[in-house]
Amino acid sequence: MTNHAVHWGEGLFLRPQHLQAAERHSREELRISENWGQGYPYGLQSIDIDEDALANWRVVLRTCHIRLHDGTHLRYPEDANLAALDLPKDAFDRQSTVMVHLAVPPLRLGHSNAAPQAGDATVRYLVDSMEIEDENQPGNPQPVEVRWANARLIVNEDELAGYESLPIMRLRRGTMAEAPPEIDPEYIPPVVTCDAWPILLHNVIDSVCQQIGSRVESQTRQMFDRNVAFESGHKEDLELIFQLHSLNTAMGYLWNLPHVVGIHPLVAYMELCRVVGLLAIFWPERRMPEVPRY
Repeated sequence: MTNHAVHWGEGLFLRPQHLQAAERHSREELRISENWGQGYPYGLQSIDIDEDALANWRVVLRTCHIRLHDGTHLRYPEDANLAALDLPKDAFDRQSTVMVHLAVPPLRLGHSNAAPQAGDATVRYLVDSMEIEDENQPGNPQPVEVRWANARLIVNEDELAGYESLPIMRLRRGTMAEAPPEIDPEYIPPVVTCDAWPILLHNVIDSVCQQIGSRVESQTRQMFDRNVAFESGHKEDLELIFQLHSLNTAMGYLWNLPHVVGIHPLVAYMELCRVVGLLAIFWPERRMPEVPRY
């Protein structure tokens, strides 16, 4: 459904529907802008998982900032309710891994979308009252009803129907018998920045940079030790020179990726693919290999 802009005019009898429609239009404009401005604009922006709680079979988030497919921005604990999730002890009886999803009910026109804090758990928002100051005439705070996103953690995929959701982590069975679950390091959830998931940033991107950097240092020493120069004309010397040139070029593309905050993983992946293409000439096939599509 398209959320049209409200036509404001003199003498308009203001109703809640006017303000709600105006807010929905603003949210839709923001969603469209984000979708048009960046490919794959959904995923985690930051997350802090209490790994100690996993020892007690509980999933607890200290913080979580995420954008869902529908454009919903969820910030916990700033503007969302999110209870801890108790994992059933038989969660891994039939499978070795369990996916944890963060979910929120969608907006449904024609239905109630807000309820008091102790009310309906299936609504999109929970309503609370806060004392709000007048920003121009302080000293006279007034109670104002505000709403919080009603988020929840779900592991049973059968329960995801009727929710906007994204996977935020995968848990695997503990390495020892009857050990509590642990975060699966082989799974990377959808993210909008590489630094949102340390395993992606450090174990993948930074690790590649370290390996190429070590190779650059090794071949640089080799060049100086052998007094390699362009004019030597030896095949081995020329190959070493071209290899070092390609490695230095690759480092130029990758150098900032582990250190710059907010780089989208698509950008990082394209730079890594560029490095693969740069170095492909030195492999037996002499051509760019098939790499997975993003």
